[in-house]
Amino acid sequence: MCIGFQQNYLKQKKSLEDDNRKSVLLIGDSITQGKIGVNYVELLEKEFSSNNYDFINAGINSEVVWNVLQRLEKIVECNPD
Repeated sequence: MCIGFQQNYLKQKKSLEDDNRKSVLLIGDSITQGKIGVNYVELLEKEFSSNNYDFINAGINSEVVWNVLQRLEKIVECNPD
């Protein structure tokens, strides 16, 4: 079963392969998710999207390292650059 960011990434994958864009997947907690404060992933997208980078936000509010380890296999399946 795909999780949210993975579904979004897999939808983008074909277009990424077509134009040699690099994918950067960011994992973490609420700071990465960006729903509570400043969304630094969006800032990265604005700064680097013209440089052939796509950013996938895999942040989840309240996550700790243990939670990330539980979904690490799904993260790796996305095969980010």
